[in-house]
Amino acid sequence: MSVVRENDATALKKMVIRTIAFLKLSQILMDTEWIYGTFHLNYFI
Repeated sequence: MSVVRENDATALKKMVIRTIAFLKLSQILMDTEWIYGTFHLNYFI
C-alpha cells in the first residue's frame, strides 16, 4: 500500500515539475517575443 502511494506521489511530483517547467518556458518565450517585438518596432520607427 505504501509503495503504491510513494509511486503516486512521485508521479504527481514529476507532473507538477513538468507543468511548472512548461509554464516557465512559455513565459520566457513570451517575454523574448515581446522584447524582440518592441525592438523591431523601435528599429522601424
